[in-house]
Amino acid sequence: FRFFQLYFQLEILHFGIFAEISQRTLFVLKKCIDMTQNNFSYLLLAGKICVNFLHEFSLGIEYAQKAVEFGEISQAKAYHVLGVAYSKQSTKARTREERLELQKKALEALIKANEINPQDHLILLHLALQHAIVREIPAAFAAVKASLRLNETAEGWNLLALLLSSQKKLSEAVIICDTAFQNFQDENLIMTKAKLEKILKLRDVALETLKQATELWKKKDVYQQKRIYQEEDLTEQPTDLRSIESQSVKGDDAEMDKKSIIQHTMSVYSDDLEHSAEHVRGVGRVEVWVLAAQLFIELGQSKDVRECLQEARQISAFHPDILFSEGLLLEFQNSPAAAAEVYERVLCIDAGHVKSLIKLSNLAHAHGRDAVLAEKYLTSAVRLEPENYEVWELLGRLFSAKGEAQKAAECFSVAVDLEATAPILPYHKIEMVL
Repeated sequence: FRFFQLYFQLEILHFGIFAEISQRTLFVLKKCIDMTQNNFSYLLLAGKICVNFLHEFSLGIEYAQKAVEFGEISQAKAYHVLGVAYSKQSTKARTREERLELQKKALEALIKANEINPQDHLILLHLALQHAIVREIPAAFAAVKASLRLNETAEGWNLLALLLSSQKKLSEAVIICDTAFQNFQDENLIMTKAKLEKILKLRDVALETLKQATELWKKKDVYQQKRIYQEEDLTEQPTDLRSIESQSVKGDDAEMDKKSIIQHTMSVYSDDLEHSAEHVRGVGRVEVWVLAAQLFIELGQSKDVRECLQEARQISAFHPDILFSEGLLLEFQNSPAAAAEVYERVLCIDAGHVKSLIKLSNLAHAHGRDAVLAEKYLTSAVRLEPENYEVWELLGRLFSAKGEAQKAAECFSVAVDLEATAPILPYHKIEMVL
């Protein structure tokens, strides 16, 4: 038994702290759960790994449901994991009915978690986010404000800004982002603020905002380099299994020592999960360069557009948003046929790229091509993003042009309802991280 504890400890160190979370780490954790007869802490941690890193949401739900069977104090954490798992699983649903059912279960679990422990700011934050996702905006405002009163976080302020944008209070949202960034130096706040400024036609201001992101990267790169040097120093000292074993058997009570090995390792590992979660929450650098490129397109500065896209390619050569921006540039240069070819290439990389589907539909409809093809693109888009009011509006215009007044009216009605509560960025841009 002691050898397994040591093996577990080494696996967690090797695959949890000094490398990415992996299936092998979860495998070792499963063995530990079996040997400890569904210990709550291990079930909870396994659920977090599945949800945060492995994206095995169904398995995360299974672990969380087992953890729910424990006492009242523990149940809040278990319901929290369960709610987040259901919420993330809903994004993978194939049908509208399945998605709505999973969203309902997510909301119920998070409400239950909050009822058991109303002082947990993270539960409140995720509850607010889930309310926002299902467009229960007043409830989302109440929950996020309660979360911020307990503990101010960058994610909380970012969600508040998005909620304000859904009520078309864009200037107030900009102020929220600007104030929060002074305290948190968070890239997601920069992206939200720049997007708001873009919509407000403050393009030069938005570009200055994005420069803050590049300055933040420099600081993070320096910090990361220091960590690499420190880890290299640590790895120069080989791990001696015998020395660990000799230390582990010291003490009066061998059974207590066996437990302490895992408890200590899980404590260290939990700390590392928090550091890894910071990486998960970080906005991609490609997104920053792409947004800058799109701002330069609107300003008519083609040379700067190409420079931004080149910077983005150095990070991720085949990122669909880079190709999409190239299509936007071609449209700006009055080359619709070439732009359409680029958008088709985007779909070869990412068949679910809704913005490209919308562009292809617009080009097909505007240039007298097959209206059936334009409708096909839009029906695919609405299936992928049923809350996207722009898609419903375009579908309405298409049906109107075809003389199908009843279908057009229905699409326009849905578009109006969705647009009334639509944020400037999707709420899922704020990731639920346990």
